[in-house]
Amino acid sequence: GGADGLPLAIGAYRGTFIPNYTMRLNYDRTISPTLLLHLGAGYFHTHFFDRAPVLDFNPDSLGLKGFLIGRTFPQITGNLNTLYGGLQNLGQNIQTSNYEEKPSFNANLTWIRGNHTYKLGAEQYIQGNINGTFSTVSLTTGVNATAQPFTPTGSLNGFTQGFGFASFLLGDYSATTQGPQLNYRQGQQNWGLFLQDTWKVTRKLTVNIGARWEYNGVSKSMKEQALNSLADVPGVLTFAAPKAQLMNFAPRVGFAYSPGK
Repeated sequence: GGADGLPLAIGAYRGTFIPNYTMRLNYDRTISPTLLLHLGAGYFHTHFFDRAPVLDFNPDSLGLKGFLIGRTFPQITGNLNTLYGGLQNLGQNIQTSNYEEKPSFNANLTWIRGNHTYKLGAEQYIQGNINGTFSTVSLTTGVNATAQPFTPTGSLNGFTQGFGFASFLLGDYSATTQGPQLNYRQGQQNWGLFLQDTWKVTRKLTVNIGARWEYNGVSKSMKEQALNSLADVPGVLTFAAPKAQLMNFAPRVGFAYSPGK
């Protein structure tokens, strides 16, 4: 994306990549003829990132100072005028790298006793989203550096003073902006415990009875009207109290019946 015909180092070229993979490991052991143990673990990983083809730009090579990182050529805008011509935009001003990681674990024990099949198990799921944005620099030219320092008495016949491309050639910019280097993580975890009994009452009727407990480590919501004291603007992210989630019990009841002979 962003192909513009300029040399790779100063163009807006931008490739997007989404590699991912999943790993699983299971272990099953027959402890006795009526007792079976199962252990499982898994890991899911996704990396979403976009990048320029050249990532070794050195600001010192152009006499530029104060860059947080030397990664990509700065974005330079404001050089083009539809009436006078000029120079197209150079560089790009965004580079991201986001990860999603999901490790999971489960264990259960199955015991067969008579017409009953008891199962006790536990599960854990962890999700982490790591979001990152690389610091970039934007340089904006303008007409002030090359405009006359006074208002002419005669008409310019529809034209304006100053030329952004000329300001660029002088190295005079109207605005310079450097984005912050961001790297933050959001995550949640879920726990679950369950106990169930599959009871074969008759050859035609099977009843399943169980209970499950769950805990969500991050349940969150946005209070749009509350004042955010850090930014002094409305909008606060709130998290559910852990104590309010400790009673997340739910029954499980089901049956299967075969009407045939």
